[in-house]
Amino acid sequence: MLNIFFAVNRSCNLRCRYCYLPLERRSGGDTIDAEAALIDLLAKAEREGMPIGSVHLHGAEPGLLAPEALGRMASMVHQRTGRLVGIQSNGTMIDAAWLDRLETAMPSRGIVKIGITLDGPKPIHETMRGRSFDRASAGLAELNRRGYQTYVLSCVGAHTAERLDDYAGWVDELVTRRQFLFFQMLAGPHAMNAGQQERFADWLFDSGHVWRCLGFQAGLCSLAGNDCFWLELGADGMAYSCNKGYAADRAFADWRESSLAEVIAARRRLYADHALDPACQDCRAWSLCHGGCPLERFEAQANDCALRLRLFDRMRADGQDLGAFIATNRHMGAAYYARARSLDAVSRRFDANRTNP
Repeated sequence: MLNIFFAVNRSCNLRCRYCYLPLERRSGGDTIDAEAALIDLLAKAEREGMPIGSVHLHGAEPGLLAPEALGRMASMVHQRTGRLVGIQSNGTMIDAAWLDRLETAMPSRGIVKIGITLDGPKPIHETMRGRSFDRASAGLAELNRRGYQTYVLSCVGAHTAERLDDYAGWVDELVTRRQFLFFQMLAGPHAMNAGQQERFADWLFDSGHVWRCLGFQAGLCSLAGNDCFWLELGADGMAYSCNKGYAADRAFADWRESSLAEVIAARRRLYADHALDPACQDCRAWSLCHGGCPLERFEAQANDCALRLRLFDRMRADGQDLGAFIATNRHMGAAYYARARSLDAVSRRFDANRTNP
């Protein structure tokens, strides 16, 4: 089963300080025909007998594509897989007119789930993402008003820890509105230090939000350490290790020239020998991260090591097992997709009533 993150372009209308894309891939127009590339990829998978599982369309910023093209891409994937198609966006291009155009190319709103990146209340969000909070929030509100399946991806770093009380209040507000929400820990120069990670871990534990942290969800690539697997295929024809390695020198294969089986095999051994602190293997929480994401390690240790250890110890002191907790998190995804399937039927009825009043 081939689960794909498909990078539809390499351009963005924002200049986020923590962006994983190199500068040369964030500037200028994009001439890649993403729709044609996706058609080629799906046809290739069919020829090679490779079943397609989940597909997520992202970029840089997929909202820069003509919405009709994005709608056609989502439709062809949904028709092939029968699954929800993920779209990850900064939300700033999404408004009523943009969605009207998107919907002309889809059989139903219920075939997509759309993630919007919001990093907290406006002062926290705009620390890293510039003046984009109002437009992103308005885009999310319009999506929810129309009944789309949505989630918020919130990137958490040192700037978050400095205003944790404000951040916690914002999270409570979203949860009260029944907004689906995930936390993504930042790495590199914008990551939390050990003390900040421990404070954030305490808040996660005390507030019951541990399951929202992407580092603690079953099946996550980084839980496997150097054996991680994430397949990032670009509309440019290149295969990348993941969206954190979406740079010209990180392309490890050309999916147009190699078979998909060859691409998968090459990806599985890509980080086999990546640097890892030998002390990690004797760590009490080794089985919960195996050294973490190989691209995000700090001094050969997981970038969120202090957070994991703090949660491990707090849950153990409370009589809980963090490993078992992570394993049971699979039900969160199952419930999410079950709700989405019911939304698909609701959305179809809504769309029918709209066109046939």
